[in-house]
Amino acid sequence: HLVGYANNADQLAFAAAGSGRVIRVVDGVGWGFTSSDDEVIVGRNGPDGIQLVRVNLQTGVEQPYALLRKGPDDFFSITDDSRISALRPASSAEVTVRELSTGRVLHRLRPEPGTPSFFDVNFRGGYLVITSLEGPPMPGTPARYDIWSVQPWRRVGAIDDPRGSAGPSFAVDRSGGRFAVAHTDGSVTVWNLRTGARSDLHGRHNAAATGVGFSPDGKTIVSTGDDAQVLVWDAGSGELRETLTGHTGRTFGPAFTRNGATLQTVGLDGAAITWDVAGSQRLGRPFRAGAGNEVAEDRGDPAPRFAVSPDGRRVAVTQGNGRLAVVELATGQGVFEIRSGGRLLDVAWSPDGRELATAAVRGRVATWSALDGTVRRSFSGIPGRLPPGAARPRLVAPTNDVFAIAYSPNGEILAASAADGRILRWNAHSGEPLGRSFTAGKAAEGYVAFGLDFSPDGDKLAAAFESGFAVVWRLSDERELYRVNIDDGYGRGSSVAFSPDGRLLATGGGTGEIKLWDAESGQPRGRTLTGTAGWVLSLDFDRTGELLVSSGTDGATRIWDVERRAPFGSPLPGLDNLWANSQLTPSGDRLVVVYSTGPGFIWQMTPSSWERHACTVAGRTLTEREWELYVPGRSYDPACE
Repeated sequence: HLVGYANNADQLAFAAAGSGRVIRVVDGVGWGFTSSDDEVIVGRNGPDGIQLVRVNLQTGVEQPYALLRKGPDDFFSITDDSRISALRPASSAEVTVRELSTGRVLHRLRPEPGTPSFFDVNFRGGYLVITSLEGPPMPGTPARYDIWSVQPWRRVGAIDDPRGSAGPSFAVDRSGGRFAVAHTDGSVTVWNLRTGARSDLHGRHNAAATGVGFSPDGKTIVSTGDDAQVLVWDAGSGELRETLTGHTGRTFGPAFTRNGATLQTVGLDGAAITWDVAGSQRLGRPFRAGAGNEVAEDRGDPAPRFAVSPDGRRVAVTQGNGRLAVVELATGQGVFEIRSGGRLLDVAWSPDGRELATAAVRGRVATWSALDGTVRRSFSGIPGRLPPGAARPRLVAPTNDVFAIAYSPNGEILAASAADGRILRWNAHSGEPLGRSFTAGKAAEGYVAFGLDFSPDGDKLAAAFESGFAVVWRLSDERELYRVNIDDGYGRGSSVAFSPDGRLLATGGGTGEIKLWDAESGQPRGRTLTGTAGWVLSLDFDRTGELLVSSGTDGATRIWDVERRAPFGSPLPGLDNLWANSQLTPSGDRLVVVYSTGPGFIWQMTPSSWERHACTVAGRTLTEREWELYVPGRSYDPACE
């Protein structure tokens, strides 16, 4: 069950954890415990202390359970199973631990000589945390925490925290190995109780942090705050994994389900929200795309490069360790890895689905079997322009890094961009060079093209150069048609894409702007798309050409209405400030997003799937009262029957 307490009414609401349906509202003073599927234990103030009562949620029948004798200013806590209590009287610094059903004293604890007096007591899972303050009881007062294991009874650690917390905002992981405290400055600190080592999680709330908790497996830490946000952290690395928004007031909690897949929080906005932390029930289904593309700063950008197979079943993702991971999208399971012998900088899937092409450091361009990852072919370099009648020189393999690679729509041509500014082309089947290498002249010297794309008819090739402009060549006569300014001199051209009908060319770069051009003339077409808070790393039209998808260094993925030159809804939620690339499956019904650290998401792209998912999450339709609140002025017509 979910248990929610309304402090302005001294009432407890018990709801089914699966559906959120309220089963019964019971009078109580701030806490209640589920002892079985049908019975709960609640507390009520009485003349002699707290009277604990057992309540049958189905019938409402009540029976006395135990009496906790306490004064109005005493501090107390009860274990989750309602078997043991801890009490620190206002008149004494001594803590007494008792068996509730019999009143038998189990332990008496006193402060160690030279340490502050005990102030508060709180059970956290199977542990008792005793707080001592080095000053007045105010948020942020330096505190000492003594942590005791209940079964077996032993002290597992003592922590001195100079920053204190905003109340009992701390947690012990299930193993008893770590202790976390949420601070008034918005930060969260974790101590190793075995070694005493401490570390702050990377990032913080924008106001005081009010609560913190470990997932049952200890791999995830969640904090709540006065900023109405719920932050999800990776406990191992301390990195911020995601920010959950939905509350409109100060948030408290958090509470995990036993399997750790679901999280509950409450807030002063009166809402209790259930979050899908594991991600299995989200509109964007998470999967592990590989080991990530993060590398040392002097080894280049961490932009994740990947390609979706033509049948939409698999994705091939570059990794910082120099390997290519091939993952099944339906299951999120790895199929195989390709070891290239050097860091991979891009990957493309052949239109027939049989091969993968990779671009790598030190001029390595190769194709691989998409069935098992065995190498098919290596590609040599291309000589420069030859004068009439000159003998054809020996081909020399490129010695500089190759950053981008692309197949022509018919799969006959493979194009790649080298770090010296050349665009190289080969016959994809024989490996023979085709024509001359394309260059953009002096403007491209020392700059590489990060993005390549063929027009749908295969007769044009566009390249987005690092220096901030795009060039389009016609392949039939190897002529440069035009060049356009991607980011107004910022100097980071990253992405280029033709529309499915071949009429538009989209470009993106360092300013975060997306520009649309006439694909034949290079003239601007409509207003610039703005809103990306960072570089645009990838662009992809859907198969109708009505939508354009972009991702970038801010971690957000945006969908654009091409005709209106405007956002299509809100940005898809993702991982803040992690580099991301996105690509639609060929059918257009799914969108794949991959982040530099290795996580990925698969988003359904059809409105009918969004409606079905919303109804599944809600579990019911809106009531007439809710309809009036959220959809005012419209006749009652709920989506979920």
